[in-house]
Amino acid sequence: MMSNQIFAPTRFFKLFREEVFSGYRITLIVASVVFAFLMLIFTIVASDHSDADFHQVWYPIVLLAGGFYFTSTSFNVLNRKEQRMNYLSIPASIFEKFSLKLLITTLGYTVMATLLYWLFSESVNVITQRYFSFSFWEFNPFSEFNLFFIKLYIVIQSVFILGAATFNRFSFFKTLFALVLIYIALSLFGWLLFRIIFADLFDGLLVPRDNITVFPSYRFQDFVEFTAWPLLQNIFWYVMAPIFWVVAYFKLKEREV
Repeated sequence: MMSNQIFAPTRFFKLFREEVFSGYRITLIVASVVFAFLMLIFTIVASDHSDADFHQVWYPIVLLAGGFYFTSTSFNVLNRKEQRMNYLSIPASIFEKFSLKLLITTLGYTVMATLLYWLFSESVNVITQRYFSFSFWEFNPFSEFNLFFIKLYIVIQSVFILGAATFNRFSFFKTLFALVLIYIALSLFGWLLFRIIFADLFDGLLVPRDNITVFPSYRFQDFVEFTAWPLLQNIFWYVMAPIFWVVAYFKLKEREV
């Protein structure tokens, strides 16, 4: 009985169907605007025959920038009183609501954005070949380059869904601002730590000594290259996103309560 209160496949499917059908108009409008903008850019490039590999620039932009903003709007419904009441009255658990948003903004957005971009690239090549005798390189969504950005999107997306669950309004910009503040704080902390550990290299608070050359030992280099760096990579690719998703879930629970 308790598990049914948390997750029920039938209830989840009904919630998914409601989410898709209620937002498809906005999705079509946004996709049309992006399609028209990209068509203009590609037409300009094709007329100059300037760059046949333009997909390596624009696919990551569409995937990352569009996905981060889309994710940031996940819980905008909680910012409006009438829609908030309707949303809270939906017969579904918080876990189901969050899981659905997570599924849509990760797998759903990635698949749809990649598919639409592929259809766009094929359409553009037909037009540019006919009118400009020029074709862009074929867009391959399964190339190593594109798969890297897909993985990168899924990881960093977790930060923006946390921002969406945390901030009431303008979550996209607030999340970016928070990331800048965190970067500054970590940079200052790193500098302070360096200043304390290597105090002998400085004459004053910020003035380094003259004629000092420091090289890390081979043991330290091996530690960084073969232990620390691989560990940080594994944390980034496999640990960071689940942690942010869990924190975002509990943040959403706080807002709904």
